[in-house]
Amino acid sequence: MSKIRQLWKSYWLASIIAACLLLISFWLHTVNTWSPMSLDDQVWNTKMDLHLNHHPFRLRLFQSHLTNWLHLLTGVSLKITFYTVQYLLAFITGLLFLKYLRRLGFDRFWAHLGMILFFTSLSVLAAHFAPIHTWDDFWMYLLLLLTALSILNSSWYQAAVFFTLGCFARETFLLMYPVLLFFAWRELRFKSIVKLSVCALMPLLIFGTYLIIFGEQPSVKRWGLLFYNFENSARSADSAVSIINAFGLVWVLAIAGMFKLKRQSRTASQEFCYWGVILLLPLNTLLVVFFTLLRETRLIFIPFLFVIPVALWFGQSLWESMNIRGIGFPKSIALILGTSLFIIGGVLLAEVVWPVFDYQASSELRRNIAGVNIG
Repeated sequence: MSKIRQLWKSYWLASIIAACLLLISFWLHTVNTWSPMSLDDQVWNTKMDLHLNHHPFRLRLFQSHLTNWLHLLTGVSLKITFYTVQYLLAFITGLLFLKYLRRLGFDRFWAHLGMILFFTSLSVLAAHFAPIHTWDDFWMYLLLLLTALSILNSSWYQAAVFFTLGCFARETFLLMYPVLLFFAWRELRFKSIVKLSVCALMPLLIFGTYLIIFGEQPSVKRWGLLFYNFENSARSADSAVSIINAFGLVWVLAIAGMFKLKRQSRTASQEFCYWGVILLLPLNTLLVVFFTLLRETRLIFIPFLFVIPVALWFGQSLWESMNIRGIGFPKSIALILGTSLFIIGGVLLAEVVWPVFDYQASSELRRNIAGVNIG
């Protein structure tokens, strides 16, 4: 009971914020615009069959099997069990992200702000709209954070276990492998080379064996997806808006933050995120651009655990240098009005720049959010 009371004391505000933001997400999916939540049970049976029995979806063990098991156990529809698991996972992942940000050294305000940035990203707020198509991704986010926390705490066996589970959640988790290897190599001065080698090889041996037995050759269509993503102006609109919406304003803050971190001495936490961005963000982005449907924004969002903290560090230093408290009430109102005008201008500009999308589902929502980010 005392542990529960302590957890509530630490996370009550975060829990309320997370619940409110997820309620907004639920409203967005059910009231404001059409989403797959409106599909009937027959379509959901087809979707579940696809994810349970067809490559590469059948390789991913957590979301589909848990949803189907709960459906068979309770008799509740696949749709309801799926979204119950998804929103619960999103809630837990958000709180874990807060814990991760606190471990990186952020105070309560900036850690909560980082958690809000996670929940308001398009990949979470509009997770189940097409073409975002979130399915196994929250499992991957959760296990990315658990792996990162284990590395930060030098718990290498634990990191190896979470990394291996992450691969079974979604095979793209392997993109995190250079980060695991890099920080294992840096730990050689303090840890046994045998221990670190076992931890580094465990995910490859276990998941590699699984892929050899159950995997299939990737579709030849993947080699032409770069051309597909930018074949015409409508598809280029899908791709450009997806890149912008992956992180929005956080893109700008994170890029500026990387330049700032490069020029200064870095704490251990800053070093972790700095190299995490360098090792994961370019690799992930290039693979998404060349070999996937770029319009699926969630695929670009994978490095959030490094990108958002770097943006927060820069935002924190920017906030401290701006001395907002001293600008007075009239200038504060002018700042708010000016920001609002820029946002309206960004939305109008987006309508001009991207009048037509190839993928029509949620196109207005995606374009408006891109406009807000531009503004």
